[in-house]
Amino acid sequence: MEHPLIVKAQAAPLQEAAGQAEGIKSVSDRRFIKIKVFSWRGAAVSLEHESANVPNGISLAHAWWWLCDAGARQADSPQRDFYSQLAAGVARQGSSDFLLPNDWDVDRLRAEVAWWANHFLKRTVREGCAEALRTSEVMQLSIGDTDLRIRVSVLEDGQAYVAVGTTGMLDPNFFAIVLSAFDGISPDDWMPEPTPPLNIPIIPGEIVWSTMLPPVVQATMLATLDEEGEING
Repeated sequence: MEHPLIVKAQAAPLQEAAGQAEGIKSVSDRRFIKIKVFSWRGAAVSLEHESANVPNGISLAHAWWWLCDAGARQADSPQRDFYSQLAAGVARQGSSDFLLPNDWDVDRLRAEVAWWANHFLKRTVREGCAEALRTSEVMQLSIGDTDLRIRVSVLEDGQAYVAVGTTGMLDPNFFAIVLSAFDGISPDDWMPEPTPPLNIPIIPGEIVWSTMLPPVVQATMLATLDEEGEING
């Protein structure tokens, strides 16, 4: 991901929107954008207006721009030059369809989206819990169409009681990710309903899980807030 061509390609959508992108003239059946950095060359394409050639995974992830091919610019050597090889490949195949994302690409995209969703959700839950610990206020988070509420009550003995409630979500995988964000808490420690220490009102349709947070887990959560604060700042 740190390759200079990958980095440069991120600007292609804005350059195209501004009318500053340069097309690859040797490919005429769809518009490929030149990506140029040092001796590297690449072909980027927008799939937003494609129809039959766009797998569902791309539209679901809004991953409309793709860097479809890359190589080195060697104008004095057609056998190794990127543009010459690109044109020759399209001529052999009869179209540039073979350059578009295939099933493997879509599977990889889905895996990356799932990993980032998991990472983002856990980070958001840890931040919310840490903020609730720090302020004693109910933290309400919106994740897509789901409302997530985190309440924390610190007891006199230093233990803390936490309740996590959601509305608009029934997927057990979502709850598994949310509850696993609390490092040091076993899945068996969670109770499906709140117990007396917090006495929280449950809104209609809210699903609530609750548990005790030992001091060591509280410290971990607060440390996470400090780390994320540095990143967000």
